[in-house]
Amino acid sequence: MGVDAGGQLAVDRREKLLHPLGGGLREREQHRRLGLVVEQHELLEPVGALPGEPARVGPEEVVEVAERVRMDRGAPTAEPGDDVAVAKLDDTHAASVENRAVRAVVQRVSRAAVRVDGEVVGACGVGLLVLLGVAEGDTGDAAIRCAAKVARLRIFPDDEGRFDRSLLDIGGEALVVSQFTLIADTHKGNRPSFVEAARPERAEPLVERFVEALRGEAVPVETGRFGAMMEVELVNDGPVTIVLDVSAEP
Repeated sequence: MGVDAGGQLAVDRREKLLHPLGGGLREREQHRRLGLVVEQHELLEPVGALPGEPARVGPEEVVEVAERVRMDRGAPTAEPGDDVAVAKLDDTHAASVENRAVRAVVQRVSRAAVRVDGEVVGACGVGLLVLLGVAEGDTGDAAIRCAAKVARLRIFPDDEGRFDRSLLDIGGEALVVSQFTLIADTHKGNRPSFVEAARPERAEPLVERFVEALRGEAVPVETGRFGAMMEVELVNDGPVTIVLDVSAEP
């Protein structure tokens, strides 16, 4: 019995010694939890001020909610470089439009001819049939560079059958036909859009500039009739067909 009383006395003394420590721990834990509750309340309070959004909202509702959030947080201040950045984007877009490429579909042919109302208006023998598309923003310099490229394009075979000879090398001929449908935009829907094709009064002089430049390379050139409904027949040798996009700058 003495042992039991001594043991009980030791337990009682240990509990008295640990009681302040345990109380302090419990008090700190309560403070920590209270702090978490306060922090969560502060974080949730701005969101609670906004009305609940429906499951599906239209762009007007999204803009309205976003505007309220912006007003709560304060409107962002415009940076001094914002206007400069926008101006640079505008300049880049303008430069890309100004430096568009003339598009040519070049076919190596044994012969080709173009008819209008059943009448042959242009033809060539061995050489190239060139379908030429002009877009808004194309320039005369691009047309001249494209003609030089066509004249020197090495798509005719040498003695070993390799692509190593150009129209100039073989003394071939060329038939040039204007074709605005090469500028078709087919990204949306199934009906091609031709809004990027140059207007006739701008496209025709550039086609003529291309033809003059190709003739200036000592290539015999015949043409279709600009703006007419044409029938084109050809014998594609190979077949070999190359698509060229040539801009005014290298």
